[in-house]
Amino acid sequence: MKPLYIFLGTFFVFLGILGAILPIMPSTIFFIIAAYFYARSSKFLYKKLLELPYIGKHIQLWEKHKAMPKSAKRMAITFTILGTLGASLLGLITGNLILGVLAIIMGVFMLILVIKIKTL
Repeated sequence: MKPLYIFLGTFFVFLGILGAILPIMPSTIFFIIAAYFYARSSKFLYKKLLELPYIGKHIQLWEKHKAMPKSAKRMAITFTILGTLGASLLGLITGNLILGVLAIIMGVFMLILVIKIKTL
């Protein structure tokens, strides 16, 4: 099971990095999921994840309170909305209706996910 958990942890770290770059995907949630898998497979990788300057604090808050700071939640909601609108607009401009619809579906899913998380 350890190799699978290390693979999944690394996959979610990759998604977290993408989320830091792409505004439609909040990154913190993916790093928290990665921490879950690393905690069960590699203490070294888990420790390295907790040592990341910005992310480590949020992972520790999540593990302690199962909640996220108000500022992080506000930022995640704002960038998800902006990213969803931007991708939908891009779909309209290019005539790619599928891109616009997928962006809206993904954006709504991410908004629901973030809104349901307790706020500190």
